[in-house]
Amino acid sequence: MAASPAVAAPTPLAEQAAPPEQNPFAAVSLQAPQPYTTAKPPVADGVAPLPFALAPLPEMETAAATQTHVVHAGDSLESLAKRYLGDEARALELFDLNREVLENPHLLPIGAELAIPANAEAAATAQAH
Repeated sequence: MAASPAVAAPTPLAEQAAPPEQNPFAAVSLQAPQPYTTAKPPVADGVAPLPFALAPLPEMETAAATQTHVVHAGDSLESLAKRYLGDEARALELFDLNREVLENPHLLPIGAELAIPANAEAAATAQAH
């Protein structure tokens, strides 16, 4: 019978570690944590700087991007959508924009002021051409 090859004894884990230049944790130095400070940020003109930029709220954009239409006898959301948006199928967009004023998309109170998107005339004009 032939002698079986000798099996090497397993190398201890400590000896298997990568050399420091290949070890990603070798460069990590442990430092004491910085103490918590209660110092306040500098204030200019009574207003502290914000750590982030503010974006306008959607309500502010909607208010600035609308015009109004006063409801007259015979008006419908479909006719207003055709007039201002160029497509009567977009009537529900007007209803969604005016839910504070309208309870039913089929009943428009005469004299009510409805919000119309400000760029609606441009959209209607573009679709007409």
